[in-house]
Amino acid sequence: MPRLLVLGGANTVFRDAAAAMQLCDFDAVMAVNDMIGVWPDLIDYAVTLHPEHLHRWMVARERMQSALPQVWAHSTQGPNGRVGRRPDRVTSDWAGSSGLFAVKVGILEGFERIVLAGVPMLPAAGHFFDHNPWSAASHFQAAWIERAPEISAHTRSMSGWTAGLLGQPDRAWLNSPEPGQLRGNQ
Repeated sequence: MPRLLVLGGANTVFRDAAAAMQLCDFDAVMAVNDMIGVWPDLIDYAVTLHPEHLHRWMVARERMQSALPQVWAHSTQGPNGRVGRRPDRVTSDWAGSSGLFAVKVGILEGFERIVLAGVPMLPAAGHFFDHNPWSAASHFQAAWIERAPEISAHTRSMSGWTAGLLGQPDRAWLNSPEPGQLRGNQ
């Protein structure tokens, strides 16, 4: 049962990731946006809805690991047609933040258990790099609710609003043989 840890950008990301890694050994790690350039350990996937920043993040990543991650985005260009480092793979956006985009990519890559760390989708959670409230978080919740029926069998969250929507992971869910067989902690 392939298991993926997704590292979002909220100020809970490091605490959430540490707690998730106590539950199991993940088969892969996916970093989202700014986490691409700062996560100190190996990442297998880099995912963003902001491809205009990929060059900066990937330069930082190159300093940390020799084999670069597979890069996914929704476009090969940033705002105003700016092109930086191009993604390896492109797929459409689900309009629910980079965290929901990461879930989509995880499902496309065949992961049956996806654990979100640092993706609480709460304005008060802010980002790990500045701790200011992220007012747009509430705006994206409708897309998460819309996609919940198709992602809830595969996805749990370590904290926040997404944990309430999808449940929190536990060892039983992470090791269950069937997607959606167990609901996890509510």
